[in-house]
Amino acid sequence: MDWAKVALVEEFVRRSQGTAAESLVDSQIQDRIGIPFSDYSAHDDLFLLQLERYLCRLEAYRGEVKDSSAAVIPVRHPLFSVIAEWLDKQILWAGKLTENERREPANAWRLRQFETRLGLLPGSFGPRLSAAI
Repeated sequence: MDWAKVALVEEFVRRSQGTAAESLVDSQIQDRIGIPFSDYSAHDDLFLLQLERYLCRLEAYRGEVKDSSAAVIPVRHPLFSVIAEWLDKQILWAGKLTENERREPANAWRLRQFETRLGLLPGSFGPRLSAAI
């Protein structure tokens, strides 16, 4: 868990309503977070924060069940149900995206975050619902 990056994201969210004088500091924070496109928004900050929280809870879950290979937290787990539901909603969101929507910079970036941080193969996050129908 990269707590420094989580702190940077939280600081960026707080400053997103700041003044023009803070714009240089904000751009430095954006550079350190690794923003891949210019229209980065507070929604993306919240997404990153939730993803980092999920990864932290996943590590706790893995320790609790003594299974270091667990890939997801079950939605019905009594301690982690809220964060597990968040990931479940993200999987459903990704599954509903068309190929064109997957290529949009903001969507592609979010999908890439899931794949790299969860250790998935490129293009594998969110099974495509249209392919299953």
